[in-house]
Amino acid sequence: MKKLFFCIVVAAAMAVAACQSDEFVSDTDVVLQFSGSRLDFDTLFAPLGSATAYFTVHNTSSQNIVIQQVRLSKGEHSPFRINVNGQANEALSVRLAKKDSLFVFVEVRKNEMLLLSDSVQFNVGGHWQYFPLRAYSRDAVVVNDTVYAQNVNFSNEKPYLFLNNVVIKNNVAVTVQEGAELLFDWNKGVRIEGLLQVNGSAARPVLFANLRYREAWYAQKGQWQGFTFVGGSKNNRIAWAQIQGTTVGILVESPSPSADTQLTLSHSALLYTLHHLCVTGGRVVVDSSLFLDNKNEIKLINETIFVTNADSTMCL
Repeated sequence: MKKLFFCIVVAAAMAVAACQSDEFVSDTDVVLQFSGSRLDFDTLFAPLGSATAYFTVHNTSSQNIVIQQVRLSKGEHSPFRINVNGQANEALSVRLAKKDSLFVFVEVRKNEMLLLSDSVQFNVGGHWQYFPLRAYSRDAVVVNDTVYAQNVNFSNEKPYLFLNNVVIKNNVAVTVQEGAELLFDWNKGVRIEGLLQVNGSAARPVLFANLRYREAWYAQKGQWQGFTFVGGSKNNRIAWAQIQGTTVGILVESPSPSADTQLTLSHSALLYTLHHLCVTGGRVVVDSSLFLDNKNEIKLINETIFVTNADSTMCL
């Protein structure tokens, strides 16, 4: 009988201990661990705001805890927004089990300031911990109407953000100055029926890239479509330019190939593209240009591509 009573007491004690281990406590001295020392956003453009980034919060202790409050230090005046377990900007009574973690999602509000900073505050057991946030912002020109029926010149004063496909109509000349940045939304591209003149220099090359060219995505291919030269477009020139992240960097299509040169590509670099240069009929002169191949090896190209059959395609 005594043995039975002892077993019952032990079982009850174990049950109580199990229940207690499942409880979430707020009065604790647990110190949270973070996935890094700070969340840095790559340079973003003021008119667009940012993509969402995140960091993780870890409870490495043997206790189930309640984080009483998660908030931004600057509150409603913060240049950032946060979301924790579906609670926006301020989260209360957030449960975090032992040896578990949670995501804190962060985005940057549209802001004209150049340097943006704040921190996320965590209240655990009346003790505050802080996780810093930082972003750099640039002003830019957002371009929506992108069918050009008149000559246009792109300067180097601010980056241009193209949210739609660009079409350069027949008999229209588009000129791009040295140091200009032309950035394109996902899956957008440039169709040239007229004339494109890109006048970069060794000191100030022209950049063509996706408008979300964050460092983490820098080497991602297929972010935008690239350039397509069609019809009777000829005497185009791209000099000292960097074209990155495209599906096809440059596509030249000529329905009736002739001795005319559709494009001269000189001292330029095509990086992180699915295809660098494809010619379907027509002539393209490549002068001292760099192509990054699938093995991440840079190749210097000096070659004239002349495809006399409009039904044939040659790619480099």
